[in-house]
Amino acid sequence: MATRQQLVERCRELGVSLKFDESSSQDQYGVIIIDAPSGFVFRGSQLHYYDLYLNPSWKRSEAYDAIMEELSMGLDKCDVHNCEICNSK
Repeated sequence: MATRQQLVERCRELGVSLKFDESSSQDQYGVIIIDAPSGFVFRGSQLHYYDLYLNPSWKRSEAYDAIMEELSMGLDKCDVHNCEICNSK
Protein backbone atom coordinates (compact mmCIF):
# COMPACT_ATOMS: atom_id res chain seq x y z
CA MET A 1 0.00 0.00 0.00
CA ALA A 2 1.31 3.40 -0.98
CA THR A 3 1.76 6.21 1.51
CA ARG A 4 1.12 9.89 1.03
CA GLN A 5 4.87 10.54 1.18
CA GLN A 6 5.56 7.98 -1.55
CA LEU A 7 2.94 9.65 -3.73
CA VAL A 8 4.44 13.09 -3.12
CA GLU A 9 7.94 11.81 -3.96
CA ARG A 10 6.84 10.06 -7.17
CA CYS A 11 5.03 13.19 -8.36
CA ARG A 12 8.14 15.24 -7.64
CA GLU A 13 10.30 12.78 -9.64
CA LEU A 14 8.01 13.11 -12.68
CA GLY A 15 7.41 16.85 -12.35
CA VAL A 16 3.70 16.21 -11.80
CA SER A 17 1.59 18.71 -9.89
CA LEU A 18 -0.22 17.16 -6.91
CA LYS A 19 -3.07 18.70 -4.94
CA PHE A 20 -4.99 17.29 -2.00
CA ASP A 21 -8.33 19.12 -1.90
CA GLU A 22 -9.89 17.95 1.34
CA SER A 23 -12.68 20.53 1.12
CA SER A 24 -13.80 20.05 -2.47
CA SER A 25 -17.21 21.55 -3.06
CA GLN A 26 -17.88 18.82 -5.64
CA ASP A 27 -17.43 15.96 -3.21
CA GLN A 28 -17.77 15.94 0.54
CA TYR A 29 -14.90 13.46 0.93
CA GLY A 30 -12.37 15.43 -1.08
CA VAL A 31 -10.40 14.89 -4.23
CA ILE A 32 -6.77 14.20 -5.12
CA ILE A 33 -5.65 15.89 -8.34
CA ILE A 34 -2.55 15.19 -10.40
CA ASP A 35 -1.63 17.34 -13.38
CA ALA A 36 0.99 16.35 -15.96
CA PRO A 37 3.64 18.94 -16.85
CA SER A 38 2.87 21.21 -19.79
CA GLY A 39 3.31 19.33 -23.05
CA PHE A 40 2.84 15.89 -21.50
CA VAL A 41 0.08 13.35 -20.80
CA PHE A 42 -0.09 10.34 -18.52
CA ARG A 43 0.94 7.34 -20.61
CA GLY A 44 -1.71 4.94 -19.33
CA SER A 45 -4.75 7.14 -19.86
CA GLN A 46 -3.40 9.76 -22.30
CA LEU A 47 -4.96 12.39 -20.02
CA HIS A 48 -3.37 15.68 -19.01
CA TYR A 49 -4.81 15.44 -15.51
CA TYR A 50 -6.37 12.85 -13.26
CA ASP A 51 -8.86 13.62 -10.50
CA LEU A 52 -9.62 10.93 -7.94
CA TYR A 53 -12.76 11.65 -5.94
CA LEU A 54 -12.60 10.02 -2.54
CA ASN A 55 -15.46 8.13 -0.97
CA PRO A 56 -16.03 6.71 2.51
CA SER A 57 -15.49 3.09 1.48
CA TRP A 58 -11.87 3.74 0.43
CA LYS A 59 -8.88 3.78 2.67
CA ARG A 60 -6.45 6.60 1.86
CA SER A 61 -3.77 4.09 0.92
CA GLU A 62 -6.11 2.59 -1.70
CA ALA A 63 -6.58 6.01 -3.26
CA TYR A 64 -2.82 6.56 -3.24
CA ASP A 65 -2.36 3.13 -4.89
CA ALA A 66 -4.78 4.06 -7.69
CA ILE A 67 -2.84 7.23 -8.45
CA MET A 68 0.52 5.50 -8.14
CA GLU A 69 -0.67 2.99 -10.75
CA GLU A 70 -1.37 5.85 -13.17
CA LEU A 71 2.03 7.37 -12.39
CA SER A 72 3.85 4.03 -12.73
CA MET A 73 3.27 4.07 -16.49
CA GLY A 74 5.07 7.39 -16.80
CA LEU A 75 4.48 10.30 -19.15
CA ASP A 76 4.35 10.77 -22.92
CA LYS A 77 4.69 13.94 -24.94
CA CYS A 78 1.29 15.28 -25.95
CA ASP A 79 1.01 14.73 -29.69
CA VAL A 80 -2.10 16.84 -30.27
CA HIS A 81 -1.27 19.71 -32.61
CA ASN A 82 -2.31 23.01 -30.99
CA CYS A 83 -3.58 21.22 -27.89
CA GLU A 84 -5.87 23.53 -25.93
CA ILE A 85 -4.78 22.12 -22.58
CA CYS A 86 -1.03 22.36 -23.28
CA ASN A 87 -1.45 25.87 -24.69
CA SER A 88 -3.43 27.03 -21.67
CA LYS A 89 -0.69 26.17 -19.14
